[in-house]
Amino acid sequence: MIYSSTAKDGEVVVAAADMDGQPHPKFSINFDSTSFKDRETLLTQLGSMRELAEAGLVKAGKDISNPGLLGTLGMLLETSKVGAVVDVDLIPVPKGLDLISWLKMYPGMGFVVTTKSENAKKVIGIFEKRGLTAAAIGRVTKERKLIIRSGSEERVLFDLEKECVTGIR
Repeated sequence: MIYSSTAKDGEVVVAAADMDGQPHPKFSINFDSTSFKDRETLLTQLGSMRELAEAGLVKAGKDISNPGLLGTLGMLLETSKVGAVVDVDLIPVPKGLDLISWLKMYPGMGFVVTTKSENAKKVIGIFEKRGLTAAAIGRVTKERKLIIRSGSEERVLFDLEKECVTGIR
Protein backbone atom coordinates (compact mmCIF):
# COMPACT_ATOMS: atom_id res chain seq x y z
CA MET A 1 0.00 0.00 0.00
CA ILE A 2 1.05 3.55 -0.71
CA TYR A 3 -0.33 6.19 1.63
CA SER A 4 -0.23 9.96 1.22
CA SER A 5 0.52 10.52 4.91
CA THR A 6 3.85 8.71 5.26
CA ALA A 7 6.46 11.00 3.67
CA LYS A 8 9.58 11.52 5.79
CA ASP A 9 12.28 14.18 6.03
CA GLY A 10 15.15 13.57 3.61
CA GLU A 11 13.18 11.60 1.02
CA VAL A 12 13.32 12.54 -2.66
CA VAL A 13 10.18 13.84 -4.38
CA VAL A 14 9.57 12.21 -7.78
CA ALA A 15 6.95 13.43 -10.24
CA ALA A 16 5.71 11.25 -13.10
CA ALA A 17 3.16 11.91 -15.83
CA ASP A 18 2.16 10.82 -19.29
CA MET A 19 3.33 13.65 -21.56
CA ASP A 20 1.61 12.21 -24.63
CA GLY A 21 -1.51 14.34 -24.74
CA GLN A 22 -2.84 17.87 -24.90
CA PRO A 23 -4.93 20.30 -22.90
CA HIS A 24 -8.55 19.19 -22.93
CA PRO A 25 -10.54 21.41 -25.34
CA LYS A 26 -13.34 22.03 -22.82
CA PHE A 27 -11.49 21.77 -19.49
CA SER A 28 -8.29 23.78 -19.75
CA ILE A 29 -7.05 22.56 -16.36
CA ASN A 30 -6.97 18.95 -17.61
CA PHE A 31 -4.11 17.58 -19.68
CA ASP A 32 -5.83 14.78 -21.57
CA SER A 33 -3.46 11.86 -21.96
CA THR A 34 -6.01 9.08 -21.50
CA SER A 35 -9.21 9.45 -23.57
CA PHE A 36 -7.55 8.31 -26.81
CA LYS A 37 -5.47 5.47 -25.34
CA ASP A 38 -6.30 1.79 -25.22
CA ARG A 39 -7.06 -0.04 -22.00
CA GLU A 40 -3.77 -1.98 -21.98
CA THR A 41 -1.66 1.17 -22.18
CA LEU A 42 -3.58 2.79 -19.32
CA LEU A 43 -3.38 -0.33 -17.16
CA THR A 44 0.37 -0.55 -17.82
CA GLN A 45 0.85 3.06 -16.73
CA LEU A 46 -1.40 2.70 -13.70
CA GLY A 47 0.45 -0.49 -12.78
CA SER A 48 3.57 1.57 -12.06
CA MET A 49 2.16 2.39 -8.61
CA ARG A 50 1.41 -1.25 -7.86
CA GLU A 51 4.92 -2.25 -8.93
CA LEU A 52 6.45 0.47 -6.75
CA ALA A 53 4.33 -0.57 -3.76
CA GLU A 54 5.12 -4.26 -4.14
CA ALA A 55 8.84 -3.49 -4.41
CA GLY A 56 8.67 -1.26 -1.31
CA LEU A 57 10.34 1.59 -3.20
CA VAL A 58 7.86 4.36 -2.43
CA LYS A 59 7.27 5.80 1.02
CA ALA A 60 4.31 8.09 0.16
CA GLY A 61 2.39 8.97 -2.98
CA LYS A 62 -0.71 10.39 -4.63
CA ASP A 63 -2.16 10.59 -8.09
CA ILE A 64 -1.96 14.15 -9.33
CA SER A 65 -5.47 15.58 -9.13
CA ASN A 66 -7.32 18.88 -9.65
CA PRO A 67 -4.85 21.06 -7.72
CA GLY A 68 -2.07 20.05 -10.14
CA LEU A 69 1.37 18.73 -9.26
CA LEU A 70 2.30 21.28 -6.59
CA GLY A 71 -1.17 21.38 -5.02
CA THR A 72 -1.26 17.58 -4.85
CA LEU A 73 2.23 17.55 -3.34
CA GLY A 74 1.03 20.14 -0.84
CA MET A 75 -1.80 17.78 0.17
CA LEU A 76 0.66 14.90 0.61
CA LEU A 77 3.03 17.05 2.68
CA GLU A 78 0.22 18.39 4.85
CA THR A 79 -1.08 14.93 5.77
CA SER A 80 2.50 13.73 6.37
CA LYS A 81 3.25 16.74 8.60
CA VAL A 82 6.40 17.63 6.62
CA GLY A 83 7.45 20.12 3.94
CA ALA A 84 9.56 20.07 0.79
CA VAL A 85 11.78 22.11 -1.46
CA VAL A 86 10.96 21.66 -5.15
CA ASP A 87 13.17 22.86 -7.99
CA VAL A 88 10.59 23.84 -10.61
CA ASP A 89 13.31 23.83 -13.28
CA LEU A 90 13.47 20.02 -12.89
CA ILE A 91 9.75 19.44 -13.52
CA PRO A 92 9.17 17.77 -16.90
CA VAL A 93 6.74 19.75 -19.09
CA PRO A 94 4.88 18.44 -22.14
CA LYS A 95 5.98 19.82 -25.51
CA GLY A 96 3.99 22.88 -26.48
CA LEU A 97 3.24 23.96 -22.90
CA ASP A 98 5.04 26.39 -20.63
CA LEU A 99 5.77 25.54 -16.99
CA ILE A 100 3.12 27.88 -15.54
CA SER A 101 0.35 26.40 -17.71
CA TRP A 102 1.48 22.87 -16.86
CA LEU A 103 1.49 23.56 -13.12
CA LYS A 104 -2.15 24.71 -13.33
CA MET A 105 -3.22 21.42 -14.95
CA TYR A 106 -3.78 17.93 -13.74
CA PRO A 107 -2.64 15.16 -16.06
CA GLY A 108 -4.87 12.28 -17.04
CA MET A 109 -2.15 9.97 -15.73
CA GLY A 110 0.29 11.42 -13.22
CA PHE A 111 1.75 10.71 -9.80
CA VAL A 112 3.89 12.36 -7.15
CA VAL A 113 5.78 10.08 -4.76
CA THR A 114 8.52 10.17 -2.16
CA THR A 115 11.34 7.66 -1.88
CA LYS A 116 14.68 7.17 -0.21
CA SER A 117 17.44 8.87 -2.22
CA GLU A 118 19.12 5.55 -3.01
CA ASN A 119 15.88 4.35 -4.67
CA ALA A 120 15.11 7.45 -6.78
CA LYS A 121 16.68 6.09 -9.99
CA LYS A 122 14.81 2.79 -9.62
CA VAL A 123 11.51 4.63 -9.08
CA ILE A 124 12.09 6.83 -12.13
CA GLY A 125 13.04 3.74 -14.15
CA ILE A 126 9.81 1.94 -13.25
CA PHE A 127 7.71 4.94 -14.25
CA GLU A 128 9.60 5.34 -17.52
CA LYS A 129 9.43 1.62 -18.34
CA ARG A 130 5.65 2.00 -18.15
CA GLY A 131 5.43 4.98 -20.50
CA LEU A 132 5.54 7.89 -18.05
CA THR A 133 8.06 10.71 -17.93
CA ALA A 134 9.55 10.98 -14.45
CA ALA A 135 12.10 13.10 -12.61
CA ALA A 136 13.38 13.79 -9.13
CA ILE A 137 12.15 17.33 -8.49
CA GLY A 138 12.89 17.97 -4.83
CA ARG A 139 13.38 16.78 -1.28
CA VAL A 140 11.13 16.37 1.75
CA THR A 141 12.06 18.59 4.72
CA LYS A 142 11.14 18.80 8.41
CA GLU A 143 10.06 22.43 8.00
CA ARG A 144 6.35 22.35 7.18
CA LYS A 145 6.55 24.56 4.11
CA LEU A 146 6.38 23.81 0.41
CA ILE A 147 9.13 25.95 -1.03
CA ILE A 148 9.56 26.31 -4.78
CA ARG A 149 12.95 27.18 -6.22
CA SER A 150 14.09 28.35 -9.63
CA GLY A 151 17.76 29.12 -10.00
CA SER A 152 18.70 31.19 -6.96
CA GLU A 153 15.13 32.38 -6.26
CA GLU A 154 12.90 30.72 -3.65
CA ARG A 155 9.32 31.33 -2.62
CA VAL A 156 7.05 29.71 -0.04
CA LEU A 157 4.07 28.27 -1.90
CA PHE A 158 2.37 26.81 1.20
CA ASP A 159 3.20 27.44 4.85
CA LEU A 160 1.63 24.29 6.28
CA GLU A 161 1.99 25.58 9.84
CA LYS A 162 -0.44 28.40 9.00
CA GLU A 163 -2.32 27.24 5.88
CA CYS A 164 -4.51 24.29 5.10
CA VAL A 165 -4.38 22.72 1.63
CA THR A 166 -6.75 19.78 2.12
CA GLY A 167 -9.39 21.59 4.14
CA ILE A 168 -8.73 19.18 7.04
CA ARG A 169 -6.91 20.42 10.12
